Amino acid sequence: MITADQSKRPQALSLYDEAVHEADRHKWIVSERLGRDGGRPAWCEWWSRHWPDFCRRRRIEHLSGERRWKEFEDNAFGSFYDLVVSGDPLVDRVLDRVAEGWENLDFACWLQEWDLPRNRVLAILEVVNINTASRLEPKFG
Repeated sequence: MITADQSKRPQALSLYDEAVHEADRHKWIVSERLGRDGGRPAWCEWWSRHWPDFCRRRRIEHLSGERRWKEFEDNAFGSFYDLVVSGDPLVDRVLDRVAEGWENLDFACWLQEWDLPRNRVLAILEVVNINTASRLEPKFG
């Protein structure tokens, strides 16, 4: 079982290495659909279409303590582990919405519409730091 305990941290994985595997899988699927090698255009398509969402989902994994990614701050790893394991509904809803692509403005509207505990939601969003994942630039040759 993965824990957020400092002494039991799993080895940090590379977002970029994992992304290359995902782009290769995408290229294979496109090639199968075309009946020929989709080549570099299919590979690059993954980076332009899927990289931002890929980074967001990996950010959530990092914060939840599921998988540690070296491109994110080490002290943030497992920040929400206990809350996720205990089934905290607010953390669950915020993380789901981050995974769906919500931005800070979406959360501001949500706070008002649903009369949610503002300070708690903002504290969660501060740790999530949506822009951390959004600012990562794809690296490929």
